[in-house]
Amino acid sequence: MNQFIDQFVGRVKKRIGKQSKVLEIGSLNMNGSIRHWFKDADEYIGIDYQEGEGVDVCMWSYDIPKVWSKGYFDCVIACESFEHDPQFWRTWKIMKWVLKKGGWMIITAPGRELHLHEYPYDFYRFMPQSFSGVFYAGFKDFTMHYGFEKDEYGKLFKEPSSIACVGRKP
Repeated sequence: MNQFIDQFVGRVKKRIGKQSKVLEIGSLNMNGSIRHWFKDADEYIGIDYQEGEGVDVCMWSYDIPKVWSKGYFDCVIACESFEHDPQFWRTWKIMKWVLKKGGWMIITAPGRELHLHEYPYDFYRFMPQSFSGVFYAGFKDFTMHYGFEKDEYGKLFKEPSSIACVGRKP
């Protein structure tokens, strides 16, 4: 997690207000957490396939339908976890399934320029069109922001290193 992602989630939280039931996918605190932004949630559940700090339930995201019903959560979050998920497209479909109508979906993922970082694996990088054209297709109130890192000479990369999005399920 980097400062850009934390600040993005903070701005989103101010925009969307209190969310009663929040699910965070990939919640293991490796280098920061966004949980503090949702202290007012009645129910906040962090899942990850590894046990550790920030993980309330140790499970793969693919098993969510075995535990929660369709439309159960008001807000579903996956920050910097899709690149570590061997089948992120399954997770994405399940996120939409478990999110109630009118609920908010927050996804952040690395763009082309982000360095590899294995926790324990690092499989993918994403283009902005992945979000606008696929992940949030048909969603309302969609917003996308980019984070840029610098190279070893202090120059900003031309492509985003982080992509952060939020949208409301129709």
